[in-house]
Amino acid sequence: MDSENVLLINPPVFDFALYDLWMKPLGLLRLATLLRPYFNIYYIDCLDRGDPEIGGREDKFGCGKFRKMEVEKFPPISKVERPYFRYGLSLPLLEKRIQEIPSPSFTFVTSGMTYWYPGVEEVVSLVKEIYPSTFLILGGIYAQLLPAHARRRKGVDEIFTGGDFLSLVKFLQKYLKKPLSLSSSFPLPSIDLLRRKDSFVIETSKGCPFSCIYCASHLCHPGFKGRDISEVMKEIEYLVSEGVKDVALYDDAFLFRFKQHAQPLLEEIIERRLPLRFHTPNALHARYISEEVASLLKEANFHTIRIGLEVLNPQIQRETGDKVRSEDVKRAVANLKKVGFKGREIGVYILVGLPGVEKREIIEAMKFVHSLGVEVKLASLSLIPGTKLWNTLVKMGKIKPDLDPLWHNNTIFPLLLGWELGEIRQLREIAKELNEKVREDER
Repeated sequence: MDSENVLLINPPVFDFALYDLWMKPLGLLRLATLLRPYFNIYYIDCLDRGDPEIGGREDKFGCGKFRKMEVEKFPPISKVERPYFRYGLSLPLLEKRIQEIPSPSFTFVTSGMTYWYPGVEEVVSLVKEIYPSTFLILGGIYAQLLPAHARRRKGVDEIFTGGDFLSLVKFLQKYLKKPLSLSSSFPLPSIDLLRRKDSFVIETSKGCPFSCIYCASHLCHPGFKGRDISEVMKEIEYLVSEGVKDVALYDDAFLFRFKQHAQPLLEEIIERRLPLRFHTPNALHARYISEEVASLLKEANFHTIRIGLEVLNPQIQRETGDKVRSEDVKRAVANLKKVGFKGREIGVYILVGLPGVEKREIIEAMKFVHSLGVEVKLASLSLIPGTKLWNTLVKMGKIKPDLDPLWHNNTIFPLLLGWELGEIRQLREIAKELNEKVREDER
């Protein structure tokens, strides 16, 4: 093995709230597999809840809380009247662990939400202070959506803005001077690097056929492309061999082209009787959930079903992407329940902060979801640069083109449109009460 060292880091997160719903740095772990034949790999994951210094209370499916410390808010959001926290591995321990590794020739830092960039800055600054000669490359969602902003982070030598491993290999060969070999467009993730492996994630496809005005899926992965079924099954069985019990789908459109993609995959999973529970935090498209689809999901041992409704108003449904109608959700829930799914296993997302949707309409949407006997999943809208919604709000003068990414945060973005934190808390209390009734009815 080459004597050169490579450091891979998943940064901590600065946010008002954070809960681990199967958060895994999938791209970074695939990168580790790609680089292992050529380098000594060192990995620091500030959000690995298997680390006793990071993890907190958890649920039965491998999700849970992170250890956190309240910190002073950054200047752009200093007047927001809500506590702000640093989540994950503490700064002293992060510094200690970086110092303990041999000097890396290259350092790769991944990134998540655009408004999590302070965690990226902290890691980059620390690495460069300890190892000033390391060549530091930043990738991930933040780098892809805000490349100009990412390039200005002091200490970043280069950024990767692509969304697939074929382009990543071409990118890396310019700097690593290695004949990188890619046997698959999706290298198996090196989950042995994690301290906790009972839950993990998988992508069976990339992209989405819809172009919702608030979503970045079509910006990061234009079009829809399903992975080869045999390749996906190989990865799923690898996860089983590593001790994974719960798998969350990262797909944005798992059920699209059902006959060609999801159906054969689900049938393979059922036939092999894999000891896994599956979850869909990114939501399934309601219009595709027929009784046949629901039956296969049940047989394949899906436990967490999420559906995107977002808004009840038919006109706004059409204007924001036309991906779903209320009757689609009603029919999907009926089909899911008919094959045995419980109401507490089904959650329907409702958005807070969508322009033109008032508080009373959100309450009406929540009551509609509750009338179906399933849970309300209230989600505050996160502002994403480059989306149709972003461009519209800039033209309307609601936001400035150079708005600090900290304001993209779903906790506070609605404040820019006239919402108050108290109103949002009230909506969450209503959702909580409705969901408790669903659970009580099923006891």
